[in-house]
Amino acid sequence: MSLPGLLLRLFATSKPELLGDKVASRSRSAVWNRVSHRMHTLQGAEARGYIRARALAVIEQETNRLISEEGPKAARHREQILRDAGESVIRLVLEQSQISRRSVIPMRRAA
Repeated sequence: MSLPGLLLRLFATSKPELLGDKVASRSRSAVWNRVSHRMHTLQGAEARGYIRARALAVIEQETNRLISEEGPKAARHREQILRDAGESVIRLVLEQSQISRRSVIPMRRAA
């Protein structure tokens, strides 16, 4: 590994915000699979709470995997990573839900 790559790995990846984003991107697909069937019926705070509840196990699993990869520096920030990843996953899933709602073309029916 080159010196700039090593320095980037040592300093940039230990930031809890970046680690939270990494966990969120790894978790987004699995969380979407868990909640997509209900997203068309939920709005606002109810949707956020549903996503948060269904995403917790996935985010914890991905956080544990990331900590095992990154080591003790990441372990110190576990709670913040979980919190940041949770908020990011909620935002990503809500965005995906909006996209999927827009992509559904309304069917015209004859009168």
